[in-house]
Amino acid sequence: MLDGKREQAADAVLVAGVLAAGKEAFDLAIALMVARYGPVRLASEPVPFTWTRYYTAEMGPDLTRGFVAFERPIDPGLLRRIKVETSALELEHAREGRRTFNLDPGTLTLNNLVVASTKEASYRVYLGDGVYAQPMLVFKDKQFRPFEWTYPDYRDPAHLAFFVAVRQDAREREVLGGRELDE
Repeated sequence: MLDGKREQAADAVLVAGVLAAGKEAFDLAIALMVARYGPVRLASEPVPFTWTRYYTAEMGPDLTRGFVAFERPIDPGLLRRIKVETSALELEHAREGRRTFNLDPGTLTLNNLVVASTKEASYRVYLGDGVYAQPMLVFKDKQFRPFEWTYPDYRDPAHLAFFVAVRQDAREREVLGGRELDE
């Protein structure tokens, strides 16, 4: 039956990938996000960024990657605004025109992880203000699974386990609404 009714999206967990040139920049990036989006609920262990050299020319060779999940659930419709804000933070704290950290905000729901990007691609959906939504992971058969375009660091088994832990924590706290499409 067609009813034409629109449903409000269920809340999501705000997550962010943090890529930084050194511990000081990494800690600053997280502190800036905490000041804006509230306390971190869960954090992955920061590790050397070895999956690609894409950021080396701009940020240097010794980069650190980590992920954080924030305490307060958000409306996933805020992702565009959050990406605009985090991009401004990157530029505000750049040195000599080079970013010292890169922030990739995303929304984690019962069913997927979607990350914001400022680059167009065939698999990204334009949200406005130069921001695109990229489905990064889908929850299927009790685990997050990557797409063919998913970045290699998001495919890493430790990071996949982190996202499952974030989902489980949010589920237990009952902060994510909506239906589980594959359980």
